[in-house]
Amino acid sequence: QVYSFGHDGYGELGRNYDNKSEALPTSVPDVVETLRGTRVVEIAAGGASSLAATATGAAYGWGRSECTGLREQVGERKSATPLRFADLELAHG
Repeated sequence: QVYSFGHDGYGELGRNYDNKSEALPTSVPDVVETLRGTRVVEIAAGGASSLAATATGAAYGWGRSECTGLREQVGERKSATPLRFADLELAHG
Protein backbone atom coordinates (compact mmCIF):
# COMPACT_ATOMS: atom_id res chain seq x y z
CA GLN A 1 0.00 0.00 0.00
CA VAL A 2 1.02 3.61 -0.56
CA TYR A 3 0.27 6.06 2.25
CA SER A 4 0.60 9.85 2.26
CA PHE A 5 0.48 12.69 4.75
CA GLY A 6 1.59 16.32 4.99
CA HIS A 7 0.77 19.47 3.04
CA ASP A 8 -1.57 19.06 0.05
CA GLY A 9 -1.58 22.38 -1.80
CA TYR A 10 -1.10 20.81 -5.25
CA GLY A 11 -2.67 17.38 -4.79
CA GLU A 12 0.68 15.81 -3.94
CA LEU A 13 -0.95 13.47 -1.40
CA GLY A 14 -2.99 11.75 -4.11
CA ARG A 15 -6.20 11.97 -2.07
CA ASN A 16 -8.53 12.40 -5.10
CA TYR A 17 -10.29 15.47 -3.71
CA ASP A 18 -12.80 17.42 -5.76
CA ASN A 19 -12.51 20.83 -4.14
CA LYS A 20 -9.95 22.98 -2.38
CA SER A 21 -11.51 22.59 1.08
CA GLU A 22 -10.61 18.88 1.00
CA ALA A 23 -6.94 19.67 0.31
CA LEU A 24 -6.02 20.31 3.91
CA PRO A 25 -2.69 19.38 5.49
CA THR A 26 -2.83 16.19 7.53
CA SER A 27 -0.49 14.47 9.96
CA VAL A 28 -2.39 11.18 9.74
CA PRO A 29 -1.17 8.78 7.02
CA ASP A 30 -3.94 7.58 4.72
CA VAL A 31 -3.99 5.15 1.77
CA VAL A 32 -3.64 6.58 -1.74
CA GLU A 33 -6.83 4.92 -3.01
CA THR A 34 -6.00 5.04 -6.73
CA LEU A 35 -2.96 2.83 -6.07
CA ARG A 36 -4.67 0.44 -3.64
CA GLY A 37 -3.86 -3.12 -4.67
CA THR A 38 -1.04 -2.00 -6.99
CA ARG A 39 2.44 -3.26 -6.13
CA VAL A 40 4.48 -0.06 -5.96
CA VAL A 41 8.23 -0.68 -5.83
CA GLU A 42 9.60 2.88 -5.86
CA ILE A 43 8.33 6.27 -4.64
CA ALA A 44 9.68 9.77 -5.14
CA ALA A 45 8.03 12.49 -3.08
CA GLY A 46 8.82 16.15 -3.49
CA GLY A 47 7.50 19.39 -2.11
CA ALA A 48 4.70 19.67 -4.67
CA SER A 49 4.48 16.32 -6.45
CA SER A 50 4.88 12.57 -6.09
CA LEU A 51 5.86 9.77 -8.45
CA ALA A 52 5.47 5.99 -8.19
CA ALA A 53 6.81 3.05 -10.18
CA THR A 54 5.01 -0.29 -10.08
CA ALA A 55 6.30 -3.86 -10.28
CA THR A 56 4.88 -4.10 -13.81
CA GLY A 57 6.87 -1.07 -14.98
CA ALA A 58 4.01 1.45 -15.00
CA ALA A 59 4.75 4.98 -13.79
CA TYR A 60 2.29 7.30 -12.02
CA GLY A 61 2.51 10.97 -11.11
CA TRP A 62 0.36 13.35 -9.10
CA GLY A 63 0.55 16.81 -7.62
CA ARG A 64 1.92 19.83 -9.46
CA SER A 65 2.01 18.82 -13.12
CA GLU A 66 5.02 20.99 -13.98
CA CYS A 67 7.02 18.85 -11.53
CA THR A 68 5.74 15.47 -12.69
CA GLY A 69 5.97 15.98 -16.44
CA LEU A 70 2.24 15.35 -16.83
CA ARG A 71 1.28 18.88 -17.88
CA GLU A 72 0.43 17.97 -21.48
CA GLN A 73 -1.43 14.83 -20.44
CA VAL A 74 -3.37 16.50 -17.60
CA GLY A 75 -4.00 19.86 -19.22
CA GLU A 76 -4.11 21.46 -15.78
CA ARG A 77 -1.59 22.73 -13.25
CA LYS A 78 -2.23 19.92 -10.78
CA SER A 79 -3.81 16.53 -10.29
CA ALA A 80 -4.93 15.19 -6.92
CA THR A 81 -5.37 11.76 -8.52
CA PRO A 82 -2.37 9.59 -9.45
CA LEU A 83 -2.28 9.38 -13.25
CA ARG A 84 -0.44 6.79 -15.26
CA PHE A 85 2.11 8.19 -17.67
CA ALA A 86 1.00 7.44 -21.23
CA ASP A 87 3.50 5.54 -23.39
CA LEU A 88 6.02 5.03 -20.59
CA GLU A 89 7.16 1.74 -19.13
CA LEU A 90 10.05 1.46 -16.70
CA ALA A 91 12.57 -1.37 -16.53
CA HIS A 92 13.24 -2.88 -13.10
CA GLY A 93 16.04 -5.27 -12.54
